[in-house]
Amino acid sequence: MKKNYMSDSPEIIRYRGDQIVMIGQVPNGFGPGDLACLDLDGNGKFERQVCADKEGLYTIALDAKQLPHNGKFSMSFHSENGRKKSEKVPIHAIQEDLYNPACEVPVVF
Repeated sequence: MKKNYMSDSPEIIRYRGDQIVMIGQVPNGFGPGDLACLDLDGNGKFERQVCADKEGLYTIALDAKQLPHNGKFSMSFHSENGRKKSEKVPIHAIQEDLYNPACEVPVVF
């Protein structure tokens, strides 16, 4: 998922396997040090938060088992000082297959 604007329509994420990596830029009005926040269960509390880097980029790695059964959750952005927050962005994660062929690729350190 890479977007730098807010939308009323749900963002659709399609994934394989059991891992999701969300990479994006914080929206206009937000920047380095601000937070990308995920409310995975709809209770208004953030189960995951990450800080945007010096270029305003964020990366969130999720185990798909943390997602609700229907795959729907929301994301919002908050300023580092807590004075500013965005509207919630609805997200719908759809698992296309349990098998992820990327797991077959050897990783060399």
